[in-house]
Amino acid sequence: MAEIVEYTAEKYFGRGGRPRVVQDMLGESPCWDHRTDTLYWVDIAGMAICSYEDQPKKLSRWQIGEQLGFVAVTDDLNVLIFGGAGGLSLFRKADGHITRLYHPEQRVHPNNRFNDGKIDPAGRLFAGTMDMYKPRQEGVGALYCMQCNTLKKVEAVGPVTVANGLGWSPDNLTFYHTDSPTRAIRAFSFDIRTGAVHGPAKTAFSTAEGVPDGMCVDSEGFLWVANLRAAQVLRVNPTTGHIVARVRLPVPLVTSVCFGGPYFRTLFITTAMGTTDVDIAECTDANAGYVYAVEVDIPGMPMSPLKLDGREEWLAGGGSLHLGRVGILAREVMALLGTHDAPRSLEDSQDVQPVSEKYVDDITQEPVWDKTPVCLREGGILSWVRPSSERPTLQERHEERSPTLDAQRLGEVGPLRGSSVEYMGPQRSPQTPGGSDPEGSLFVFRIFPTHNLRRQPLTFAADPWFWSFAL
Repeated sequence: MAEIVEYTAEKYFGRGGRPRVVQDMLGESPCWDHRTDTLYWVDIAGMAICSYEDQPKKLSRWQIGEQLGFVAVTDDLNVLIFGGAGGLSLFRKADGHITRLYHPEQRVHPNNRFNDGKIDPAGRLFAGTMDMYKPRQEGVGALYCMQCNTLKKVEAVGPVTVANGLGWSPDNLTFYHTDSPTRAIRAFSFDIRTGAVHGPAKTAFSTAEGVPDGMCVDSEGFLWVANLRAAQVLRVNPTTGHIVARVRLPVPLVTSVCFGGPYFRTLFITTAMGTTDVDIAECTDANAGYVYAVEVDIPGMPMSPLKLDGREEWLAGGGSLHLGRVGILAREVMALLGTHDAPRSLEDSQDVQPVSEKYVDDITQEPVWDKTPVCLREGGILSWVRPSSERPTLQERHEERSPTLDAQRLGEVGPLRGSSVEYMGPQRSPQTPGGSDPEGSLFVFRIFPTHNLRRQPLTFAADPWFWSFAL
């Protein structure tokens, strides 16, 4: 067996300077944003997201108010995603606004929180859960994948106790996942096109020394594993399970790692004062709780940002506009605008696909009642459809109410309160061939929600035939 390469990590203070450093209670989940040369991480017990920017040299710490498991970057430089006791959430750095997205285990396992999470090379989020209190219940955690407005459980991974380190091979054919109490890292087949994880799993690494915690993968496909309680990070060959390099630290609780720096040759390492409130209170180790760094010979790979897909609009009150929530919002807006009761039958509409009135949440499988018959029209438009007998002409619609007044009322009351709503005037409906029929015109509104993290408008169109949200 070849000789193990040895490294020694030192406290990280940034290049060319020594900013004021805050000692973390339980540092975790380092994440390097190569677009801004910024290192992010979380302090789980300190309930904070932390960051350090190299240029300008700036250390930031945002108090979130809940135990956190991970933080990751998105395709909006001003927005982060994090997971913790409150589920999955978006965080806007400019003003500290938090938008809640998903909390899949809130009812079934109320003591669970999200732990480790990362973005795959295609921009999807993979994140796992765990019981946050000791003694922990075994097997009550799970791994989830979030993409395109949906959160789904990754069934191939199965129940876990402490969902931890995860990563992907350079060829994107293998997905690695750690359930820390098993002291093993498993390898699964992975489909980068769909995000599907397939078993059976193979053991990539196991150890009797310390506990595998966070991890990352370098450009050669080797794993760098934070070895909790063993004061080291191990570089592992996932094919053989052999240790080929070791990074030594002056603190036993080594929690997680990531690559960063100008050429991704800097390995950032988070550490902890303790893993329980008692441990933290009794900690006297002056080296614990800091971020460490070491220059290594093999570069890592850049972390991908989460794709806030163009079909997603994160609105006030939290949640994404997927089918169920669009239906609920549509109902509220239509009630505000004073539309008639929605029809029961949609038989007169040939180009629509009904969406069930009883929307079932993908994760909890609990019904979310939406009594508005919302339909998915061709062209990606969610519509509330009026029966033909109730369809007014365009002139009657103008006489019925002022679209400008509608815009004002939309911005003052209901789910869009505080938002800026503009009436953009009539526009020919894309569903109307030729474009000469005035009854095919849409009354177009643009809604700029107050808490829209992507800072992009949502288009709302009303016409004599239907009310619709254009996705």
